Amino acid sequence: MARTGLSTGFLASGENYRKYRQTLDMSTSRDEGTALEEIPLLPWGGGKRKLERSQSTSGPSKLQVTICILLIELAERITFFSVIANMVLFCTVELEYTSAVAVTISHVFVGMSLIVPLIGIWVADSYLGKWKVIIISAIIHFLGSALLPVMAFPFDELLEHHRSPPYTLTGAQKEGIFLLALLLISVGIGGIKANVSAFGAYQLRDLGEQELQSFFNWWIWLMNVASAMACLAISYIQQEVDFYIGYLIPAIAMLLALFALYLGRKSYVHLPPSKVSPLATTLRIVYQAAKNTVTWRGRLGGHVDSWLDRAKESCGGSYSDAHVEMVKKLQRIVPVFLVQVLNRTVFYQMPTTFFLQAMRLNLDVGSTGVILPIAALNLFAIIPILLLVPLMDRVVYPMLEMCNIRPSPLKRMGTGHFLGLLAILVAAVMEIARKNVIDEGGVVRQSLGGVPFNASSVNALWLGPQYMLVGTGEVFVMSSGIEFAYAEAPAPLSTVVMGLFGITMGLGSLTGAVLINVVNAATPGSEWYPDEPNEGHLEAYLFFLAAVGFVNFLAFCGVASRYKYVAQEEEERERDTLLLVTYFEKQGTRVDDEDDDWERQLDALNYSLTASL
Repeated sequence: MARTGLSTGFLASGENYRKYRQTLDMSTSRDEGTALEEIPLLPWGGGKRKLERSQSTSGPSKLQVTICILLIELAERITFFSVIANMVLFCTVELEYTSAVAVTISHVFVGMSLIVPLIGIWVADSYLGKWKVIIISAIIHFLGSALLPVMAFPFDELLEHHRSPPYTLTGAQKEGIFLLALLLISVGIGGIKANVSAFGAYQLRDLGEQELQSFFNWWIWLMNVASAMACLAISYIQQEVDFYIGYLIPAIAMLLALFALYLGRKSYVHLPPSKVSPLATTLRIVYQAAKNTVTWRGRLGGHVDSWLDRAKESCGGSYSDAHVEMVKKLQRIVPVFLVQVLNRTVFYQMPTTFFLQAMRLNLDVGSTGVILPIAALNLFAIIPILLLVPLMDRVVYPMLEMCNIRPSPLKRMGTGHFLGLLAILVAAVMEIARKNVIDEGGVVRQSLGGVPFNASSVNALWLGPQYMLVGTGEVFVMSSGIEFAYAEAPAPLSTVVMGLFGITMGLGSLTGAVLINVVNAATPGSEWYPDEPNEGHLEAYLFFLAAVGFVNFLAFCGVASRYKYVAQEEEERERDTLLLVTYFEKQGTRVDDEDDDWERQLDALNYSLTASL
């Protein structure tokens, strides 16, 4: 569910949208009849690339093209949410995995789906271009989506009268197909998610700012439609009807979207690969600097301000000083990203640990006989995002600005961290209350996926507050986090920054898998993450996660308190420059404004002032 919070928090903000729009840097020549157009290269801002148009497109054709692109994103999101919505239930009921293994698989799948897009960006920028990567990834994604209903198909029930003995997949075959399907879907997500939004924006670059913003508004709306469909309709079908039907729906959606994408192929504006990926270049600079620092220290000689300087041509490396200096500016935001990892782990408790809690709670809505789809509880997190993002952006923050109160992005992110911790503590208390009711005889018998369970008589809707706290925290963490990243990082490295964001979210999910297995290995016989929540100590795991999160929160506060924003540094430099110039003018020293080596003059003045003091 992370992407819903990410995109809603980011693009619903007008200021963040404008920053994102600027990073696209899609200024084009508008000569009529031009078959080839040029746009500036994003990686380091220098040369030009040819933009090839299959054919000129009019207004209606651009609308059709946009719809085709939006459909592929809608199908991809429907599949993603449909897979993770009831993954824990499917793994425990159909594949008979333990709860810890089922949750681990969910964490790994989400983590890979967030990290693999980095590879998609690199392949598109360096080799194939966005269109080819999108179409290949969509095919791979469809193959993975199609395997899920095949794996979940009840052969033994539907074909028992047509075959003797009835054919059925073995448990090992089901596991293999399931894991292969997850792998293919995560690879497909990597190629689609990394490129389809920018590819869609390229198609509308001639229509103006308003049309492009409308495109992204529809983009976010469709993502939330996909999330709502998965949380309500598809998850209900999986839980109460049959998993294979619930998996068949997203597979058909992806097939139709793939067909629509192919139909519009002649109307797309194709951007050839630049052969220069800012992400790949950044990684090569980091690698060479680290290698030179470790292996060539004695031969390089001289003092360097940063270990990254050893990738400079002037220090024995292969990259220009300007490129390395740009990468060095990323160092300042890396610590901030690192302390986001455990906060992401908290967020991914919703489709895992919180889901397990709901499986052992009463799902009967108001004693009406209507069974609540467990995944529908995620709406308690989605609704605050949808309501609070525009409210904060258009009402709360402007009112605070009028009162001369300007909470910085890091302060807002800290608020989100605190709300996430509070959500885990509420979940732990709720787990204790749930088990106490069972001990007092408050037990109901209910069936999930055809398997009966003993559940607490406490209604599952009581989990709503912990979901709402996570969703509210997401409003502060994700939107402020992306605003912070775009403001503090060099504009040409915007794709690298988003790559770091993806790694942060992916590592957060993978960390959740590691924590579960480490905790269970340390508590043999009385696992804190038990196979049967009614008999284990799940509340102990939640308290442990809250303790780890609190330590991370303290680390975040330390990093945030010492962080100096780029705007602050620029103001301080301007003030210092003015002081230096004023001081030396009084001493009779002239600063030549027309001298190109302005930095050298300031350094000399600063050195002289320091020496005189």
